[in-house]
Order: sequence, then structure tokens, then C-alpha cells
Amino acid sequence: MRLRTLTALTVPAGMMLVSCAWGLAARADSAPAGKAGAPVPLGADRPLVTVPLPDPPAGAAIPFSFDDGKSGWVARVPGGGALPSPAFGDGRLYVSPGGSATFYALDAETGRLAWTNGLADGGPSAPVYDKGNVMFNTGSCTLYVLDAKTGAKRWTRWLGSHVLAQPAYADGLIYAAYPASDGVRLGAFRLEDGKPAWEKVIPGELMSAPVIDGDSVYLTSVDGTTLRFARKDGTPVWSAALGGTSAPWVSGGELFLSRAADGGAASELQVALSAATGKPARVLRTADASYFAGGSRALDARLEGSRPVVLGGRRFDTMAGAIVAADPRGGAPLWERRYTEGAGTRALTAPAVAGSMIFFSTYGGDLYALDTDTGMTVWSYRLGAAVQFQPIVARGWVYVATNDGRVVGLSLADASLDGWHMWGGNPAHNGPVL
Repeated sequence: MRLRTLTALTVPAGMMLVSCAWGLAARADSAPAGKAGAPVPLGADRPLVTVPLPDPPAGAAIPFSFDDGKSGWVARVPGGGALPSPAFGDGRLYVSPGGSATFYALDAETGRLAWTNGLADGGPSAPVYDKGNVMFNTGSCTLYVLDAKTGAKRWTRWLGSHVLAQPAYADGLIYAAYPASDGVRLGAFRLEDGKPAWEKVIPGELMSAPVIDGDSVYLTSVDGTTLRFARKDGTPVWSAALGGTSAPWVSGGELFLSRAADGGAASELQVALSAATGKPARVLRTADASYFAGGSRALDARLEGSRPVVLGGRRFDTMAGAIVAADPRGGAPLWERRYTEGAGTRALTAPAVAGSMIFFSTYGGDLYALDTDTGMTVWSYRLGAAVQFQPIVARGWVYVATNDGRVVGLSLADASLDGWHMWGGNPAHNGPVL
């Protein structure tokens, strides 16, 4: 077994550095034979249904019917451009194009514009919603908190010259990363007034967002370092240079994330490590990944990467053109579906899980719902518009944001499909809204 040791480039004062040895053959060691059959091509069991989306003018929404009488709507957000995952709350969706200097709220059942807020600077991140507050960063420097009902500004705080990742929220503190004179910092800010509770230097901009679980906040920086801090006072716990390529998911005392293979190999791995120490536990899946050919790991803070989800005793991931459900403790897949057109590429959004279904889209705009137990297709819709970010699911609706500035809402007529109200599920980005 080939081993490689990685060390962090930058370690905040007081933080434990973890030496990380990974065996690329570890999957064979930690994956006893399972009962799943051969991988099934995505859509082999149910053909795609084309949904001819209307093309509303900017600021308008149009209702439509699809798939034998189901209802939906499509809205065009002014300003155009790629939209990140929206957030749901108070019966509305909150969203804005990355290049816009205006933020929008849409009625969640009609798509009609509810309010707008002109921002002092542009490039809003994916938003976070909690108890009447909408929180987001802008690319040009500022953390915003808006009143969800009216769009009125509660407060803003200038953070730094370049902010891309979205914030996270829990128990009165908003967590955000931003550049500073001494590098990049992670800060915790009071929801009440925006005043800082603590700030710590980190190795670089974040992948996607901070992730909160229990008494800690976890993150992966774009240089591949994964870190843990105490979320109340910012005490550093550990730092591990894992070559991480996604934000972590925290469950059962472990972190789950994707990472690049060692030595410039064009492969990506799904791995688990100890949440207590940051030490590697096992490799769960390895896949050919053409996007890492030649050792390239060019990453953007807005990229979802191959972030897994661990819920209901299963680990789900959409890495390298395959959709896999497995026991998070290791072992062969419980089921696996292959997106043939996207084999070895970044071709699928990160998954969302609600009720008994896993939701995701191809980058080309084919939206799927699979049964979490079997992987069989419940339904699949061809939207015909490119999609880059995770869909959300709220109160029996699924919502998808497209790369051409549209938001699509599809009624699923099943209220049990709920809880994935923003990127990562909840404001902590680590599970469904309860």
C-alpha cells in the first residue's frame, strides 16, 4: 500500500497539526463485499420527461403544467447570470445572481417578486435563512443581514476585499471567511449587531461555506486544508492538510469529504476522518477524475465539489459522474447509478436529501429524484437550462436555480418532502432543517 504524508502549509497558533497518511488502496481493505449489483446507468429505469420551460421577462414569473398535470413556475431574476442555490423561509425564496448588486425575494408558490434590496456592492453568495433573517456575503467585501419579510437592511459589515464563500449560522453567531492584512480569517459575528465575537487566521478562502456541528465549526480551504475550531470562542482544535476538495459533512463523530489523490493522479477520493482529532480513518470510494489530470487542483470558493451527505445511516455522493449510496462506516455501495455522459467529470450537483428521496441535477439541467433505499428513479425532468448548484426542497416543492438567471419551482404534491431549505440543508450546512 502506497502511503503519502501531508502537512499543513499554515497552522493557526495553538492548533494541533495532524500528519495525514492515506493509502490509495485502502478501499479494498475497508470495503467488504456487498450485495449491490452492477452499477446501473442513470435513467435506464425511467426515461427523462422534457419540461418546456417558459421564458419570462426579467422580474416576472410564469406558471406552467408538466408531466400529466403537475404544476410549476419559472421566474427570471433581473440581471441574469448564474444563480447559486436559493434559500427558503417565510414562504419565500431568497436569491441573487453572482454578478448582481441587487438581492431578491420570490413567492415560493408563484415565483412572483416579493421584494428587492439594492446592495452597496455586488456578487452575493448563496444565502442563509433563519427565523426571519436572510444572511449572505457579497463578493466585494460585505456581510449582510436583511429582514426576510420586507428586505430591509438590519445591518452590514465590511469584511475584506474579496469574499466568495457563503456564511453559516447557529445560535446567534454568523461565521464567515474573508481576507485580511495577515491572510484570510474566519470570523464569528453577532447576529444582533454584527460585532465580532472572534477572528482566527486560516490557510485560505473556504470551499463553499463553514460547517457547524455541535460545539465546533469545520471548514476546508481552497488549498486543501481542513480545520476545526471551537465555535463559541474560536479556539483552534486541529488542522490537517488532506488535499480536501469539498466542504466536510459531519456525522457520528466523523468528517466526510472528498479529496484529490496523491502524486498528481487524476483521481478523487471520498474519505472519512476523526472529528475529534482530524486523523484519517478510511478511504470510502475512489474514482477516475479527469478534472485532476496532471495534478491540477484549481478550485474556486463557490465550487460545491464532490461534497457527500450522510443521513439515515447512508452516505450519498455524486463524485465523478456516479451517484452512490453506501454504509458510511465503509463497505461496498448499497447501490450505484452511473451518469454515462459525465463519467470521470464534474457533471452532477451535490445531492440534497428529503423524505425518502435524493435530489440532484446534471450540469446540463436534467433534474433527478432517486429512491434512497434502492436508487431507482422516482422521476426525472429535462429542464433544458444549465445548472451548477444543489437544488433545494421545501414543503413539497423542489427548486432549481439555473445558469441563465432563472429559478424553477416544481410542485411535488407531497408535504413530507421538506427540510432541505438552502445549500447544505440548514443554516449550519450540515443537515435538514428540523
